[in-house]
Amino acid sequence: MKKLINLLVFIILGAVLVGCTPATNINKTFSNDKNFFGFSALTSAIALGDNSQSLISTSESSSLINLSTDVNTEVDMEKVNSYLQMMEMMFTDNGPILLSEEASDREGYETKLNFSAKDLAGNVTAYTLYINQELLNDEVHSDHEDDDNEENEQEYRLTGIAIVDDVEYEIKGKKEIENNEFEMEIKITLDSDNYVVISQESEDNELEYEYLIFKDGKKFSKLEFEVEDGKEIELEFRTTENGYRETYHFKKENNEIKIKYSTDTTSYTIKAKASVDPETGETVYTYKVKETNKEFKYKD
Repeated sequence: MKKLINLLVFIILGAVLVGCTPATNINKTFSNDKNFFGFSALTSAIALGDNSQSLISTSESSSLINLSTDVNTEVDMEKVNSYLQMMEMMFTDNGPILLSEEASDREGYETKLNFSAKDLAGNVTAYTLYINQELLNDEVHSDHEDDDNEENEQEYRLTGIAIVDDVEYEIKGKKEIENNEFEMEIKITLDSDNYVVISQESEDNELEYEYLIFKDGKKFSKLEFEVEDGKEIELEFRTTENGYRETYHFKKENNEIKIKYSTDTTSYTIKAKASVDPETGETVYTYKVKETNKEFKYKD
C-alpha cells in the first residue's frame, strides 16, 4: 500500500479523465456502485495508510527540484510520487476488478465483494468488502400536467467494512437515485481521527467525485475530479499556503507515465516507470526529469 503524502496545506485537486487509459477501463471502474465501493475503499486505504516510500537513489542532493530562482518552481518529488500512486490503478489494464459477489460469510452483512487491483509493475492487491444496502424510501411522483412524466426516487442506507492488507475500515453512507441521476456519499473510517468522506454525483452522463481526507482529527486535503469518456488524467492543485497553483497532467505512453508539471511561471516533464526489484520483490518507481536530466527512485 502506498501513502498519500500528508499535506499541511488545503488542496483542491481537479482531475479529468480524458485521453490515455482506454475509455472502457475507466467506464468499467465507475460503471456501478459496487465498483465505486471497490475504488473508494482502495484509494481511501492508500490515503490513510502509514506505509511511506523510501527515496533509494537520486542524482540530486534532495527530492526537491528547482528550475529557477523562484521558490514557487521548487517541487517535491515525493509529492509527485504519491499523486501517481493514488491513481496508478487507472493506468493498468482493467483498474480495480470485481472478482466475485457472493453471500456474506461474516455475521451482520448481506453481501461479500472480492476485488483485485494491479499497480504499474504488475503487482496485485486483493481486498474484500462486506456491504449492506437498506432501502429507506421508494416514491413515485407524477406531473399532474403530464401523466407520462413520472419521477422515481429511491433512498438507501449503506453500511459495511473494507479489509485491505489485513486492516479493517468501517463504511457508512447513503445513496439517492432519481430517474437516471444519482448521488452517493460514503465515509470510510480507520478510526475516529482518520477517515475519508467520498461523494459521487451522476448527471448528464458525467460523474463527479469529491474526497475529504481527515488525519489525526484534522481536515488536511480535499480532492475533486470528474470522470468522462476518454483516457487522460489531468490533476490540478491549488494551495493556500503560498498562493500559487500547480497543474499535473498524467498520460500513459507505452510502458511509461508522462507527467507534465506546470505553474504560472514554469513547467517541466517527468517520465515515470515502475519495475520489480528481482532480489526483494519490491516495486521501484523511477522518475527522470527531462529539463534537468535528474533521476529519482522510490521503493515501496
